[in-house]
Amino acid sequence: MWRRTENRDFMTGYIRDDTPTAEDVRFLFRLALGRLPSAEELATALNQPMSVCVPGLFRSRDFKALRSRVARRLPLDAGDHAIPPDAALLRWAADFFPVPHPTREAVRRASDWPNLFEVLFSDWRFRKHIAREWRGLSLRAFLAGLRALQKAPASIIGAVDAWSDSSVRGWAADRYMPDRSLIVEIWLGGRFIAAGRTGTGQEHPVGDQWSHAGSTGFTISIPAGALAGTDRLAEVREANSGFVIGRFETRDFRAPPVDAIGEIRDQLRALRQMIDRIESKLPDFQAALGFSLDSYDAYFEAYYAPLQEQAVAGAAHAPMCVLVDAIEASPATLARTLATLDRQTAQPAELMLLYREGDAALEMLALVDSYRTSNGHRTLVSAQSISGSTLAPIANALVAKSDQPYILWLPAGCALAPDAIEMFASTLSAGAAIAFSDSDQLEGEPWSVRPRHVAPQFRASFDATRALQQDICGPVLAIQRNRLVDVSLRDGFGTAALYEFILRAAHSGAAPRHVPRILYHIEHRKEAEVADRLKAVEALLSEFHPAATVEPMRDVMETPTQALRVRWPLPKTKVAIIVPTRDRLDLLMPCLGSIEASISHNQVDLELIVVDNQSQEPETERFLRKVESSAVGRVVRYDGSFNWAAMNNVAAGHSDADIFVFLNNDTVILSPDCWDALTAQALRPEVGAVGARLLYADGTVQHAGVVMDEWHSFASHEGTGLAGNAGGYLDRNLVAREVSMVTGACLATRADVFRRIGGFDATAFPVEGNDTDYCLRVRSLGLKVLYEGQACLYHFESKSRGYNDDAYKQNRAFAATQMLKARWPTYATDPYYNPHFDRLAPPFTRLQAPRPFQSAFRA
Repeated sequence: MWRRTENRDFMTGYIRDDTPTAEDVRFLFRLALGRLPSAEELATALNQPMSVCVPGLFRSRDFKALRSRVARRLPLDAGDHAIPPDAALLRWAADFFPVPHPTREAVRRASDWPNLFEVLFSDWRFRKHIAREWRGLSLRAFLAGLRALQKAPASIIGAVDAWSDSSVRGWAADRYMPDRSLIVEIWLGGRFIAAGRTGTGQEHPVGDQWSHAGSTGFTISIPAGALAGTDRLAEVREANSGFVIGRFETRDFRAPPVDAIGEIRDQLRALRQMIDRIESKLPDFQAALGFSLDSYDAYFEAYYAPLQEQAVAGAAHAPMCVLVDAIEASPATLARTLATLDRQTAQPAELMLLYREGDAALEMLALVDSYRTSNGHRTLVSAQSISGSTLAPIANALVAKSDQPYILWLPAGCALAPDAIEMFASTLSAGAAIAFSDSDQLEGEPWSVRPRHVAPQFRASFDATRALQQDICGPVLAIQRNRLVDVSLRDGFGTAALYEFILRAAHSGAAPRHVPRILYHIEHRKEAEVADRLKAVEALLSEFHPAATVEPMRDVMETPTQALRVRWPLPKTKVAIIVPTRDRLDLLMPCLGSIEASISHNQVDLELIVVDNQSQEPETERFLRKVESSAVGRVVRYDGSFNWAAMNNVAAGHSDADIFVFLNNDTVILSPDCWDALTAQALRPEVGAVGARLLYADGTVQHAGVVMDEWHSFASHEGTGLAGNAGGYLDRNLVAREVSMVTGACLATRADVFRRIGGFDATAFPVEGNDTDYCLRVRSLGLKVLYEGQACLYHFESKSRGYNDDAYKQNRAFAATQMLKARWPTYATDPYYNPHFDRLAPPFTRLQAPRPFQSAFRA
């Protein structure tokens, strides 16, 4: 690649015999052509040297058309060029092209496409390699056009097509935000006349003026008589910018007769009655549809607010000691937390306060004493001051003094739901060593009469793999006292003291149990510092896994995150990559080419096995002979009808590798070290199968694990449709974590696990469902199925065998689903999918009513 300088020919600027990666090609197409490459274009580019591929795009017919538009001062409004370049593309361009430091910095700061192109094409070093034939008038016209476009003030375009005394019709759009609905107003002589929106179900054929033809049209109804008067020229404006979309002459529109006004009144009366009927049905519709995650505050008001208002404070006590950590809190914050204890359905038997010595200490002690009085002296209350940073020994000593079997660690600044203590006590009494719950955040004035509830943390069941990367339990924990005494808190971990305790407790066998209810609200969200969490994970690994290391995560797609990344030990390992195919050289060549290019980026010893299922084309046969003659490749022939499971089973039987990676032929590697990433996870003894992050050709997510569905499609891909560099809900797309299943399009498994299970079930699931069945059999052995977000590939889904778009394929898929449901009835509930989420919607997008909580505790 151009960004690697160690092999650069400084006379030409090119890397000798270097070829672009799939990521390079993707960014190059977006830069030069404003779109992503097709599968065929990607395959061609990956097999070209850099000196051919890169200049070829800037000399293409499409880019020449862009040059022509710029020279004529027409906006860049096609494809990706319709919106400003994103930060990832700017970082890539700055690192990729052979330009000096000042140009690289200017590229990183580019505000829009004209600015970016001007920076690049103004540098002679860039032009030397990209556009040698550009000189004289051609170059000057292009640069002048770019500078003019940067000065263009308006992003709104549109036109008025037709008008009458009753309506105005036209179209309008924002060039930089083409999907945004615009408000359009009509003004006459300084008077507002009417308004409407674009895109309200109205299609408008905009033609070649605007590439985003579709719902940009508007039709605005004009009140009767509104255009009457002496003014003759009306303006149609975009409301936000004031941009004039068009003007029209009102001609001699006169006021309507009285009978017409009466008719309008009758129509309005009928319209109001219809609106009333629709509004009366809205609650039923809302209950059926649920709430979007973005509408969480409305969801809370609909479901949780009534539950909390109906809760009755109890007189009985739970065998629980509430330890309030007020070391960093103000007296006002402590007062608000204590107020929520008064409203509990089960009062705590004991309250302990941790506070810092200082000016506010007396006020805090007075608040605690006031709580004791309001509680009727029924709760045992004590307090302990702290100085310096000796939290752990003082907290441990306080816990040791308590006579209660349960401890609730409660930071001041958290408001407990009225039934929180009862539910936590119930969970511990049912056998859990530690319990954690869902939560949300309060927005606005601290705990006002009706604060907004935002940023819900709908957590999953405890996952030891994910816990090493993120704090997945939150700041409020209910703990068996004897467990806290045995494991205890340790000093030296700053804000991550409780996080470090959780890691050690879970490793000792006390895995926390999740309570799927919103049991507390955080006033100011304050997570453990990344550096403190890093120290906590380092301490655990050095004690139990000394060959493993941890570091702040740098996502393969450059997504910002607070997560950590654990790198598990990777001994000398042989990995067999098994790729079934039947012809489709257009897919197979880019796939195998990306595998070959990845060899030097991975420590593992790679073996490539292509399973040829009766290919017919001579070109395919010639290519497969080349594969067989390579140092790492061989071909296994399979002469039966297409049976994905059987083909992979046969290939695995021909290999002595330690790890099998089953890979579709319609994939291309994005993260160069993906084989190391998958193998390191698969080698862990508790793991049975590992999957990767897969992206469509357009860069959006196709697969980030699989979510189980209780009633309908049985299994759904997670993350589908999100941007490839989107973290997903709570950064789930980025981190390694346990999942119910992963897709067989890229599935790694240990050879001993594969043989123990008996491979894929080629009889029951020859085409559909074999990967799902395999993962469920892995889980039935007590092994984990993992998703590894840092192994990333393109997947041109179903390009090799096609979609289920005919009756036969749809019936085959339905039959496989029914068979899976029958074979695995106890696995229908996904422990990693919070029950607050609606399973009929795409994962993690819509909310449903919280499930009833059956309390095992009776105060």
